[in-house]
Amino acid sequence: MKLKKIASLALAGVMAVSMLAGCATANVEPEQPEKPETPATSAAADALYSELTGSAKEKVTAVADADLDSALDNAVAKYWNYGSMLTGGPRDEVFQDEIERVNYQGVVDYRETRIGAAVKDAVKANYLSIASEHHNYPWNGIDGSLFSCKTDANNRKAVEIWAVPASVSDAMALEIVAEKIDRFVSKLPVEGGYNQDDYTTESDNKPNYDFSYTISASIETKTVNIAGLEQGIKYVAVMMTKTVAEKG
Repeated sequence: MKLKKIASLALAGVMAVSMLAGCATANVEPEQPEKPETPATSAAADALYSELTGSAKEKVTAVADADLDSALDNAVAKYWNYGSMLTGGPRDEVFQDEIERVNYQGVVDYRETRIGAAVKDAVKANYLSIASEHHNYPWNGIDGSLFSCKTDANNRKAVEIWAVPASVSDAMALEIVAEKIDRFVSKLPVEGGYNQDDYTTESDNKPNYDFSYTISASIETKTVNIAGLEQGIKYVAVMMTKTVAEKG
């Protein structure tokens, strides 16, 4: 009798272990295939891109750029630190005139400033402008016309620097800048690099390269206390990169 009881308990133990093993197997989820990596885009780049019009959106892809973020951060910090040392500290009103000008105008082109030059050099940009009015005549200006020229078959990089009041939201600042650059972006050529030796008549003139573009954006805000009020400037940097690929 005792042997039968032991045998019954052993059988019950084996069945319990089997059931637990079965449950454990049933709860194991099959391995999921790895998802392909997607290009990272910064919130600023996406927000700027969303404010462009349809024709401009077709020309560019929004991408994050850590170099642009770092360049703007360093340029703004260096500029404000230098200014604050002139009178002994950021609490002083060294930036008051500059802040008042930005507040009055609403948006100011900052390309031709120390900040603009510093960002351009840091990201190794070719130009301080995304485009100019003259898209096919590079000799008409030096403010980026080569960047948008159809005959220029070189990789290029251009930056824009704008300033708005610090009280303006990031979203509104990007909307303002998008409006400033939209018409230029929409006119960027998608092919070019014409070789004059490849044709004998005007109708034979065919482009040798395809052009593609990415757009990045970064925002930096600096404030000081003036007469008991927190005031400052919000800087928006935009970088456009042109990549050239030979037609197959």
